[in-house]
Amino acid sequence: MLFRDAYDPFRALGGAWNLVSRAPTTLVLGALALFLLETFSFGASFDEGSWLPVALLPSFVTGCCCLGLFFWLAGCQLQVGLAAAVQAAARGERERFGLLFEPRERFLALVFARLGKWLAWAVFSLPYGVMIGGPIALGEVLDLAGLGVAVGVLGGLVYLPLWTYLVLGLVLVEEAVVFEGRDPVPAFRRSFELARGNRIPLLLFALVMFVLTSAGLCLCLVGLLLTGPWARLAWFEAYQRLGEPPAGA
Repeated sequence: MLFRDAYDPFRALGGAWNLVSRAPTTLVLGALALFLLETFSFGASFDEGSWLPVALLPSFVTGCCCLGLFFWLAGCQLQVGLAAAVQAAARGERERFGLLFEPRERFLALVFARLGKWLAWAVFSLPYGVMIGGPIALGEVLDLAGLGVAVGVLGGLVYLPLWTYLVLGLVLVEEAVVFEGRDPVPAFRRSFELARGNRIPLLLFALVMFVLTSAGLCLCLVGLLLTGPWARLAWFEAYQRLGEPPAGA
């Protein structure tokens, strides 16, 4: 299937729904668990109120970091398992809930790929600190705060297209690992290869999934438990369809 067809957001959402009809328990619970784990990884915070003794803060922060790390690693395992469940459902195999938790060699590759993706994202974002923060800081020193802010905002807008171009090249790194079994470096190459010439469809797909997920917030956060997993499953379904022949072939 061509990239623009596989990453048609509405086709992917319908395809994800069809996959759920084949393996409802595995895919619904797997996508929901993955969405929650990815949402709350490293999301623990604490109240700085006086009720918490200062002496306990290091232990509390350490515990939150360890919990976040556990959630993140569990999300890696679940991402690998959910990809296997999506592939099994697409092949019409009998539903097996245990697919979500079976140990696989792709787990470690995914861990390093995700770490590399975060590092690359941080490197791509560093120029923002210079292009926005630099003029603002210089404006404060020269007593030209308004001009500094204007130049900083303009610099950020100038860099935004290049930043978007680079970040979209990273979007499919995890999918290249969990669906194709690639190691981290080949997964990066594969992601940029797929994004080449397809960044606009990929951006539109990401925006539609973001809007769908955000729509769940309108139902007092309850709807988020439906829209979030649905969008997450649509990302998996779209990549899985890339390996299929075009319709009518």
